[in-house]
Amino acid sequence: MIIRKINDDVSIACEGYSNSRAWGHIARCIYRGREIEQARARYYNRTWERYTYESVMLGLVDKLDKTKAIPLEDRLAMYQNIKA
Repeated sequence: MIIRKINDDVSIACEGYSNSRAWGHIARCIYRGREIEQARARYYNRTWERYTYESVMLGLVDKLDKTKAIPLEDRLAMYQNIKA
């Protein structure tokens, strides 16, 4: 598990999983010590990602934009941290 600290309030916890048919990544948004949202990316066969966990973290930010579960400034900080 990798935890990326965005600021004092927000962190992203990422981990991988696999089974007999596919593998993937899970990203969880931790806001002030609580899990707010999670996103999953499932990959088949030879899927390749340039940066580990990037697509699942971007999916997480997209879900947070739709639900507005955390403030806008924290969502922007997450996006900027992922793209840096």
